[in-house]
Amino acid sequence: MSEQTLSPPRRLRRSVSARTLEGRGIAVSAGRTAVVLDGAAAEQLWAAIEPVLRAGVAVPDLLDRLPAAARPAAGGLLDQLEEHALLCAATAPAEGPLGEHFERTADDPAAASAAAARTAVEVGGDDAGLVAEILEAFAGTGLRVRASRTPAVPLPGAPGATVTTYAPGAEPGDGDAGRSVLVLRAGDWRLVGPAPDSRGAREALRSWATRARALAGPANAARDGIADRLAGAQAVLDTLTTLSADRPGAPAATPARYHLTSPDVVSEVHPLVALPDLAPGGELLAPEVLIGHGAGGAGTDGDFLEQTEQLWLGPLSPWSGPVPDDLPQLPVGLAVAGTAGHPVAEAGVDTADARAACVERLAELAAAASAAASDSATGPSGVIGVGRDPSHAVARAVSHWAHAHLTWADPDEGRPETLPGSPFARRLWTALTIREGVVASTRTRTATVEGAPDLVLVEVLDAAGGVLGSGLATTAAAALDEALVPAVGSALAQGDPRTTVESAPRPRLEPTRLALAAWAAAAHVEVRRPGGAAGWERLGLHPRTVTARTSGSGTTS
Repeated sequence: MSEQTLSPPRRLRRSVSARTLEGRGIAVSAGRTAVVLDGAAAEQLWAAIEPVLRAGVAVPDLLDRLPAAARPAAGGLLDQLEEHALLCAATAPAEGPLGEHFERTADDPAAASAAAARTAVEVGGDDAGLVAEILEAFAGTGLRVRASRTPAVPLPGAPGATVTTYAPGAEPGDGDAGRSVLVLRAGDWRLVGPAPDSRGAREALRSWATRARALAGPANAARDGIADRLAGAQAVLDTLTTLSADRPGAPAATPARYHLTSPDVVSEVHPLVALPDLAPGGELLAPEVLIGHGAGGAGTDGDFLEQTEQLWLGPLSPWSGPVPDDLPQLPVGLAVAGTAGHPVAEAGVDTADARAACVERLAELAAAASAAASDSATGPSGVIGVGRDPSHAVARAVSHWAHAHLTWADPDEGRPETLPGSPFARRLWTALTIREGVVASTRTRTATVEGAPDLVLVEVLDAAGGVLGSGLATTAAAALDEALVPAVGSALAQGDPRTTVESAPRPRLEPTRLALAAWAAAAHVEVRRPGGAAGWERLGLHPRTVTARTSGSGTTS
């Protein structure tokens, strides 16, 4: 049995009932949760222990009363009852206006009811209609509720209110920040859930509010009144959930979940996932770790997209896309994605690669915004790259850093162009110049860092000298392979006003990633896994930062 069952006396909740399932066994249930006991033996066991459980008993004492042969089954049953929250502390029944609610929800109903009687709640906000509905919903709960003209926390981009619950016995202004529930009105939509506790969560809610307001339809007083009353009731339920916490000090649900009510007054619960801020410093990666990154068995792009979809799929997701939309997908893949203010378009070796590259780029924009919003003491240091696995992350960070901070020698006069050498490059060059009819040329530059191989930057240019795509690698041939992917993507997307394919160097091919990781191991650079990376990695994203270790040849000070 679990440690949870070895607790002080437990009892069945008063709302628990049992009913016979003909030909199967018995169902023990309360509300929407149930434990089904199969077979006649299970029915006999339940008949023996139900009266004892209703009265309250310490689990070891209950097991001692049973025959040895029945104890394993009884222990398993008690574990299931605990898992489904059908047991609670065997204290006196909860009293007061919220007694029945806590009997259904609290681990210790009597303690929760007593704490509620001593709990102060403050409702504040700049939306008088919502504040009034919330106050009305609290009527009859027995909680000490007061109104305030200002919200307890800043509202992210929409009018609304906060409902702040203070520790039992504490009052607003005593120094206890309390725990706040957020109620927002954004156009025809309503949102209710925990107040955001990070910059990323605030920005995600602000982005949602912006999108929701843009879709607002004609005013409808009757509909708005129903939506406001529903939001007020949801705010009360979320507040009571705080008071009913299964264990004191239990962490908040991850990810945070919000009631979202649509213009049709249909309410659903959706998660809000936000990337945590990255911190300076972090783990310095040894050369052998950098080289080993490329040897690991990475998942597929499909695995990566599935793992990160909570960041771009759903009404509260901070990003939209990545989708191929109606863009051409041969001979390279194209995808578009973005936020309210930062649309991105990426090319890849195929559609899945382009979609994954969009997610990586959006993550890098989020990291840059995090760094800009913080000072040097709290934000990540160095140039950051974010990848679908550590190999991509290191290569992207090295590529970004080298492109921005190395001194790239001008092409030698009269030096021949870098021409396609690999079958991959010849196929893309043919697609660019013959099928798409682009008059293209290449420009090659090199950069030197002491103790490491030279790096090569190849740019594919159009007839006017504009950069269609660029690639950065340790050889000219590999750099051209890389540059042709965005160059062909740019040609395919020409004429689509929504799509400007990113032309900066992004390592897309495995040989390039391996070579750039090896270059970082040999060069005068430091590659780190920044502080806070674990929160990103749980979402499938791997951040790495690159800084110069010394001022070697070719670096900028």
